[in-house]
Amino acid sequence: MPAARRRGRPPDPQLAETRRRALVAAASEAFAQQGYAAAGIADIDARLESGHGTFYRHFESKREILDHVVDDAIARLVASVLPDPAALQTGSAEEFLALVDELIGRVFAVVDAEPDVLCLLLLETTSIDEAMTLRLLNAVEGVTGAVAAALEDGVRDGFLRADLDTHAVAAQALYLLVPGLLRTIRGGLQGEDRDRYRRGVVELLARGIAPAA
Repeated sequence: MPAARRRGRPPDPQLAETRRRALVAAASEAFAQQGYAAAGIADIDARLESGHGTFYRHFESKREILDHVVDDAIARLVASVLPDPAALQTGSAEEFLALVDELIGRVFAVVDAEPDVLCLLLLETTSIDEAMTLRLLNAVEGVTGAVAAALEDGVRDGFLRADLDTHAVAAQALYLLVPGLLRTIRGGLQGEDRDRYRRGVVELLARGIAPAA
């Protein structure tokens, strides 16, 4: 016997994708505000005022949607801090350090705007499982590679030390920000204290990358 035809219009792929994005945004809000462990699928659906079955039409589990939440948060962070990787190209050590200071300011601005999301990325996701930790480390490695490439340009152009380990310095520069970001999330690094922190990171980097006199 021929299979019975389904009534109604076929599913709209664009509508389905819109719903998936809305669920990811709702999950991001729920996880950031309540914590991943405490937030449930009902909390995600409640933010969209949708039935419990809505979630399972698009995602299999809370853990699956977390991957999308993290990917979205990383993409927005990178787009806010480094919208154009070509902007990392500079012509002198002074220009490079000024750019570093500007990028640090952008990072802090993102933390000010979305402290809960950064708290989720920095404090919660690495304790979930090895796959999630690897996901975050890969994202950090991508940013490290972009900074290392900019350092390599400076070495090639002669305004940075010829013996500079560009990848190691890029990684160290990123990790220098972590204590400041954690303090900012907790509301403890504002005003002059933040300015001093930024200057300290830039000055420490300057001492390590400048050519020998």
